[in-house]
Amino acid sequence: MKHMTAGDYETALKELETQRDNPAAQNYIGVCFMMKGDYDQAETFLRKAEKNGDQYASINLEHIRQAKRIEF
Repeated sequence: MKHMTAGDYETALKELETQRDNPAAQNYIGVCFMMKGDYDQAETFLRKAEKNGDQYASINLEHIRQAKRIEF
């Protein structure tokens, strides 16, 4: 989390990689990709997290939908 809050998404992704099967980690991976602007990758991980029961993934998916609507 400290890397995510510091904006160091690459390091956060490397650390989260070891927990790829954990729904919370899938959500955080999705958030990292979302913050990097890679919405397709973000959606992939957030959908996995949502399917596996992470309660925040659907909220983050909505953030992506909103961001896509306002992109130029």
